Amino acid sequence: MYVYGADYSGARDPSNKIYYARCRLDGKQITVEKIVKCDDRLDLYDAIVSSNAPWGLDFPFALPKAGYRALKLPGWTELLDYATNSERDQFLNSPLIQLSCESKYSNESLRDCWRETDIAVDSFSPLKRNNPNMLSMTYGGLKLLAYLRKQGVKVFPFDNLDKSHSRVYEVYPSNTWAFLGQARSFTNLPVILAGVSSVQYRVGLSIPNQDAADAVIAAVTLAACIREFRLEDDWSKFPPCWREEEWNARNLEGVIVRPWCGKHDS
Repeated sequence: MYVYGADYSGARDPSNKIYYARCRLDGKQITVEKIVKCDDRLDLYDAIVSSNAPWGLDFPFALPKAGYRALKLPGWTELLDYATNSERDQFLNSPLIQLSCESKYSNESLRDCWRETDIAVDSFSPLKRNNPNMLSMTYGGLKLLAYLRKQGVKVFPFDNLDKSHSRVYEVYPSNTWAFLGQARSFTNLPVILAGVSSVQYRVGLSIPNQDAADAVIAAVTLAACIREFRLEDDWSKFPPCWREEEWNARNLEGVIVRPWCGKHDS
């Protein structure tokens, strides 16, 4: 089966910033076969809808619980509606949480900044506003998810599994780089992947920049997770090694998929 991964951009002008990669998952073997540059988010949208395949996307699929409370939203579908009915500046300046959410999780007093799944993989808060602007990426990503669902695309873990359409999963490539014990670097990605069991990289495949490398890592991460946890068979089963807290919060906050324990996993 084919498994895709994309490096997404929530910037106003995403030109030269969006790439996707395709892997082939054949039993235990993962082979990186293709890298594609998107000139516009519409290119990515069309590729997802038309592929009828699983995709790993590297942006937050939801807000932390406190964000729902601040916006007075009862659930995730209402959050998608809020994003699609808001202009970018309106969303970015909405009363999400009046806290500084710029760091990674380390202080329980700022607990409202993070989803349970952010804590598990040591990721930035979806409410972070600077370097990188995660809130802008979250806004663009929520709108993409809303439009994809209108075309029948299913979103893990919020929807019911339906393999007659494409499926999208949230991934966090930086967590994979850390798991591999490597700094993020596109220049030596083929060498890094060559050292990973059951992963092959097609000879001569060009990696032009870090965005393309992150797309490859997104695809490999999802392929490994599908292989280890059989995610494409059952979306209701609690995968081993994930935290019970994030699984219990998944219907509001979503889950970042990965085939290994994160920094704060038990």
